[in-house]
Amino acid sequence: MTQFAYPDVVKSASLDPPVAARGDFADAADYRGKFPDGRIGSNPGLATPDAGRRLYDAAVAAIAKDYLGWVGG
Repeated sequence: MTQFAYPDVVKSASLDPPVAARGDFADAADYRGKFPDGRIGSNPGLATPDAGRRLYDAAVAAIAKDYLGWVGG
């Protein structure tokens, strides 16, 4: 959603590996040691402004539906 909100500042970087490792961690120090780039099992290279727009649109629709149900009920 950040790329949708700020498309003019999208940066790309080579990720090695493209999909981050998965695993458990015990605390913040353990997390930093095992996942130094902050990723756990993700591939941020798949993010696009269009994907962010679709997530945003879906979230707005869901929140609007819940809100209208609340004020109408």
